[in-house]
Amino acid sequence: MRTISRSSPPQACSALCARLCNADRDDYERRFRDLIAALKLRRVIDRTLLRLMLLGALNWTRVWYRPGKQKPGAIAQQWVKEIFAR
Repeated sequence: MRTISRSSPPQACSALCARLCNADRDDYERRFRDLIAALKLRRVIDRTLLRLMLLGALNWTRVWYRPGKQKPGAIAQQWVKEIFAR
């Protein structure tokens, strides 16, 4: 699996590589956009911001996650609780 970001591709990357990476990134973001669009969320939830926060948290998991503290399932439950709170 490739790590895809909005930053410019490395200088050594060809135009073709850049197009492929951008296409992969766009497809990845579209999947999240479609999944979030299908959720029954409160009107006050900004779907774009939710998507960006979720992608940011996922992309930075290797930095902020510490094994032995909260388990992944507990973290997911907390996210769901916050997002769907009434």
